Amino acid sequence: MEYNAQIRKAIKAEQKANVMANLGRCFGATALMILPVFLIGLLGAGIMTLTVLSQANAFALYDPYTASQHLSNSMMNGYVIIILLEIAVAGPLTLGLMNFYIAIQRGERPGIGLLFHPFASIRTIWRSIRMLCCTMFRTLLWLIGPYVVFVVLAVVLMVPMAVGMAYGNEPGTGFLVALIVLFVLYFIAIMLFAVRAAAYLPGYVLMHDDGEVGAWQATKRAGAVFKGRYKDMLTFFLSFLPWYLLFYGVVIVVAAIMAFASMSSMPSDTAQVATFAVTYAVTIVLSIFFGGFLGAYQTTSFFAMYEYLAPQPEQPAELAQPEAAQAAIQPGQDIPDGAQPEEPDAPGEGAAPDGGGQRPDDE
Repeated sequence: MEYNAQIRKAIKAEQKANVMANLGRCFGATALMILPVFLIGLLGAGIMTLTVLSQANAFALYDPYTASQHLSNSMMNGYVIIILLEIAVAGPLTLGLMNFYIAIQRGERPGIGLLFHPFASIRTIWRSIRMLCCTMFRTLLWLIGPYVVFVVLAVVLMVPMAVGMAYGNEPGTGFLVALIVLFVLYFIAIMLFAVRAAAYLPGYVLMHDDGEVGAWQATKRAGAVFKGRYKDMLTFFLSFLPWYLLFYGVVIVVAAIMAFASMSSMPSDTAQVATFAVTYAVTIVLSIFFGGFLGAYQTTSFFAMYEYLAPQPEQPAELAQPEAAQAAIQPGQDIPDGAQPEEPDAPGEGAAPDGGGQRPDDE
């Protein structure tokens, strides 16, 4: 199926209008998505703090090595609990958010309560967790390659530097420049491979439309639609780059101003802490507003792109229109006696402008 810049712009324009019609709902959905994750993060920080405090006596009872092992094991158990809790909550919320975006993409006006529908049954909770883990695993497979290359190149840079420092030689400017270039190239590679991994995201569309399809099959079928279309995907995501630059630019500027104010003109430590708290709150609010719009705009547009490219199921023969069963009269073919020649459709009423008789939807 033909896909070009004009179609991409038309898809984005349509979805931008859909998002703007549901902008308040998008803000609310983003806030409901961020809040539980934020609270779990606070819970994790609290667990880690209590773990460290509870193990303080271990350093008095055991030797330093044994005490550090106790502390390490306790913190590892805490991390595992937090990760499992994050997955258990983020899985259903992500499925609910994707269903919310799908409804917007199709011109509906969904309620933000749709985010919590996956919590209605154990089956949907388990299904959403499997889908989240599946997309994370498939994404990880794409990111392993760049990570391995980065580690190998970093070791190649670090070993000579370490040997030189052992002989009293300080690392030169060339080493620092090479290290910075390596990090920049690694970041670019991660972004490029992440674009390819995004092909699995429309698996949520398949799960939305088919309650029986599994997570692995849904992501596989979604990824197959974008096979050979990496350039189109890259162009699509790059078209949102100005929005992301604006978003992160505003957040960074506001955070920098608040942080500078807290460190330079606050009369007491309490005031500085309060300013940092306000800065954090402002950052969250900006994330909700920008993320509410940008996340919905990009995701709905990507889902619309997927549905445009995805092969459409053929219409059953018994549901076909009677006219579709009639043989088309080809140019130069004799018209049966008594039959009236059909008038060609006007442009925009179904016929192709070039007179070929093929509808755009049949391409």
